[in-house]
Amino acid sequence: MNMNSYSLSQPDTGVKAPGQSRSRRTVERLMAAVITLMSQGGLEACSASAVAAESGTAVGTLYRHFADKDALVAAALLDWVSLASAQSADAFSELVSGARDLDAFVLTLTRAAVAAATQGRRLILATRAFVGSYGDAQWRAAFQAAQGQGRRLVIEAAVARFADDIPGGETALRYMACALYGAVDAAFLTPQLGIFDTPPEPDAFVIHLSSLLQAGLRGRT
Repeated sequence: MNMNSYSLSQPDTGVKAPGQSRSRRTVERLMAAVITLMSQGGLEACSASAVAAESGTAVGTLYRHFADKDALVAAALLDWVSLASAQSADAFSELVSGARDLDAFVLTLTRAAVAAATQGRRLILATRAFVGSYGDAQWRAAFQAAQGQGRRLVIEAAVARFADDIPGGETALRYMACALYGAVDAAFLTPQLGIFDTPPEPDAFVIHLSSLLQAGLRGRT
């Protein structure tokens, strides 16, 4: 758990610093409950009473640590998008180091991106809605700085391993990532774009998209 400086120490964030390990564990449980509830039912599921029930605390406990429910949601989401531990960083790097070659890396990355979008769709969309409505400029800056750290780790590792072996090098790899995440977003997260009437079957989508991306990186037509 990343008990980051924004969410727990700065005085104007609405978060009351816990100061003791027991209080820290309580804050962790509250934030974990927010992520669980948003994953299951979006922002609407995150009432104070639901968070209290999910975390095994009293409603009053929430307000002893956070100025209001939005401050708790903000802290939970900032923690979620931050790389919370070396284990998380290793998991992202493994997408590159565990691949036998460039094609295997592209397939693995595509599969991971589709799994994240399909399995975490409610949480992703709820997060976007909250970010769009939450008015704390300091929090938004912190969130934007933390967002995408996993992708950055993956791309940096891929550049180090594969850039010298493909036409276009680092630029080609970054374009590939843009195409990958844009396609996944359009297919599974923003159906209003009108590309698919219904989301495609994930496994077939992974195979077709990864094949296109592999061909592009290798300069094949």
